[in-house]
Order: sequence, then structure tokens, then C-alpha cells
Amino acid sequence: MKKISLFLLASALVCSAGYAQKPKGKIPDAKPLSLKMERVEPVDGETFSYAFGVANADGLRQYLQMQEGVDSAHMRYALEAMCENMSDEQAAILKARAAGAKLAKMNTEQVLPMMNVQAAGSKTANYADIKAFNRGLADAINGKASMSSDSAANLVQRQMDYQSDTYRVKNEQWLADNAKQKDVKTLPGGVQYRILTKGNGPVPTDTSTVEVNYEGKLIDGTVFDSSYERGQSTTFPVNGVIKGWQEALKAMPEGSIWEVFIPQAKGYGDKGTRSIPPYSTLIFKVELLNANAPKAASPRRR
Repeated sequence: MKKISLFLLASALVCSAGYAQKPKGKIPDAKPLSLKMERVEPVDGETFSYAFGVANADGLRQYLQMQEGVDSAHMRYALEAMCENMSDEQAAILKARAAGAKLAKMNTEQVLPMMNVQAAGSKTANYADIKAFNRGLADAINGKASMSSDSAANLVQRQMDYQSDTYRVKNEQWLADNAKQKDVKTLPGGVQYRILTKGNGPVPTDTSTVEVNYEGKLIDGTVFDSSYERGQSTTFPVNGVIKGWQEALKAMPEGSIWEVFIPQAKGYGDKGTRSIPPYSTLIFKVELLNANAPKAASPRRR
């Protein structure tokens, strides 16, 4: 007997229709039908329904796993909820709880690291409290918050301002200490550099287009961009990148490899970017491959 799975076919049922066509050739004579048929006994409705469920169990198991994302360890909870024959109100409550569980996972995995970055400078900092955050969300929506929305926003901003100022001072001090290194030199605009490989080729100008390999990181070692990782050099006009890059490039002979230290004022300043916090000192390894490269169609902004 061919078993049909209602759950696997529910979203992909194809209805086919046949069209009467005139058969080719001679139609054979029909054979007489036998009027002798075995009598089939009926099955009571409850037994039939139970058997129908058993016959479709494999299909349901696959549906729950593939379509609903229920793993085998939690299968029984889905089946218990199904068998409870919940009312609309009970189903709505269960749906709401599922949404809450999804939010809890998102807050832990995504929001918590972001809070730590903004308030303590690192996504792995042991600063933000996920339970307190969730409680604050719940209390505010339920009208039970212990502070006003404005007061809460002011407290959040105060901590973020504190962290930003602390980070700025830390970066400025790091740059001042770095300038004292014997092999570190400082350009007139304040950009520092260390020569790793000395080049002897031409030096780019404001109107030059250059080809480079580079890696950029923060003072804590976090890499935020790297042409080495992409496995491809990049080409851009000198006057199309941040001031710190411009000043360094216009002092680098072709063939040079420098480590360049850019103050925040010559980088992304108090705004930062998605991957670079405000007031960040930028550390680049820059390899000048070509001081007069063909122009690129769409330069990547450093």
C-alpha cells in the first residue's frame, strides 16, 4: 500500500487533469467484469483516525524538523502542545512566549556585545547585564519602570560619553608613547611611521593613483580591514582617502613597506565607522606597490 504523507505534500500538492483523446488503432473488446467482490468491513472513526495519524507520523516528524526547526530532543514538547488542542487564547500565549524566547536569544547574542562595546569599549567586557536589560525592557513596556524614558536616555548617554572620553585619552597616550620609540618617525602633520622596507621608487603626489596592499588595526590589535585577507591589492587616488593616508603616501617611495600610525584627527575623528570606534588611533601596514597606477573605477575608501 502506498503511504501518503500529508505534511510533506501540503505545500507542494500538484493537481493533474487528463483530457479525452481519441485512441489510435482498434479498441479491444472489453472483458466482462466479475460481479463477485469480497465484502470489506468498516472501521470505527476513532480507530481510523488513530491509524491515519500513525501512518503520517514520519511525515510530521520531517515537517517539524525541516519546516519548523524543532530538533529531536524537543520533539515531545511540540507534540504535547498539539495534543492539548489549545484554545485560540492558549495558542496566542504560546506564540507570544516563542517570540519572547527568540528575543532573549537575540539580546544575548547580538545586543549584549553591542552594549559592551558602546559602554565599556569591548564586546567581551564584563560590564552589561543582560538580565537587567531584559527587565528594563519589560518594565517599561508594562508601565512599571523605576525611571522615566528621558532619565534612562541621559544615564545611557553619560556612560557612553565616559567611555568615549576614556577611549580618546587612552588612544592619545598610546600615540604619545609610540612616538618615543627609536625607530618611529613623525611627519609634519602628526602622522607617525616606521620603515619596515625601504623603497627607492617615485613618490606619489596629490593627483597620483596608487596601488597598495595594507592591513588596518586598532591599538588593541583588532583588525578592521585587510587587502591581504582578501588576497588582492587595491587601487585608489591619493586625494580620495583619509588625511592620514594622504600624508603618509606622499612621503613613501614606491617599493616601501611602512607601519603608519594615524591620530584620530587624521582618521575618522569623533564619528568613527561601523567597525572603528570614535577617537581611534589607526595602525596600518602599508605596502606601496605602484606610485602611478592606472585609475580604479571605484576606489575603496580607507
